[in-house]
Amino acid sequence: ATTPESVHVTAIVVDKDLGDGRRFKGVCTNYLKDLTDGSLVRSFIRRTTFKLPADPSVPVIMIGAGTGFAPLRGMCIDLDTRRKGGATLGDNILFFGCRRQDEDFMYAGEMDGWVQAKTLKHLFLAFSRDPDSFTGKVYVQDKLNDNASKILTALDNGAFLYVCGATNMAREIKKVAVPALLSPSRAL
Repeated sequence: ATTPESVHVTAIVVDKDLGDGRRFKGVCTNYLKDLTDGSLVRSFIRRTTFKLPADPSVPVIMIGAGTGFAPLRGMCIDLDTRRKGGATLGDNILFFGCRRQDEDFMYAGEMDGWVQAKTLKHLFLAFSRDPDSFTGKVYVQDKLNDNASKILTALDNGAFLYVCGATNMAREIKKVAVPALLSPSRAL
């Protein structure tokens, strides 16, 4: 359960063979991985400036891949809490990508619950290492391109747009989205 008294961490354990007999291990992720129940972790929580619109009826477009989903998960939890409190939500959209559905899609149940509860109007998924038998690897930016009209409609309705994840993904999204938003025809 998510409460103000709990902290959730979304991380990928970094442990790579460098090919020359050495390993590169991420200090923080391996530290966390090796903890046992009841371990004390010295940490701090920083306030974020990453916020949802004050009016929950304003649509939100969230785009995230891998551990970049962590702040978006917090936003979805917040939106769902508002919905449960009686708020009317906007037509919220989540684009999420990870490598493998069977290994990396840890929050599938939560995402499905948000769609069922109407916290999210649309959920678009991309799995880059589970190739579609017809098109090959599928990335978040591919899903953005496939659903351009929904994005443009939401933006025309005042939607806020949030992108979280690796800089490569953000760069690819920018390549797809910015020209489309600036073009007179407004088509991705």
